[in-house]
Amino acid sequence: MEPLICRRIGFVLGLVLGLAYGTVSNLINRIYMPDIPLYVPPPGVSGLIVMTTLLFALQGLLAA
Repeated sequence: MEPLICRRIGFVLGLVLGLAYGTVSNLINRIYMPDIPLYVPPPGVSGLIVMTTLLFALQGLLAA
C-alpha cells in the first residue's frame, strides 16, 4: 500500500476514534450525574472534544 494512503487511513481512524473517545469521556458525567456541578477546564466541553479529536488524529498519523 502506498505511504500516502496509509497516512490518510491512520489520520481518519485517529479522527474517528478520538471523536468517539472525546465525546464519551467529556459527556458521560453530565448524562449520568446531571445535578452534580463538576469542574470543566477553560476550553469548555466542546473545546476539549475538539482538542482530543485532533490529538488522536495526530497520533494516528504518526503511527501510520
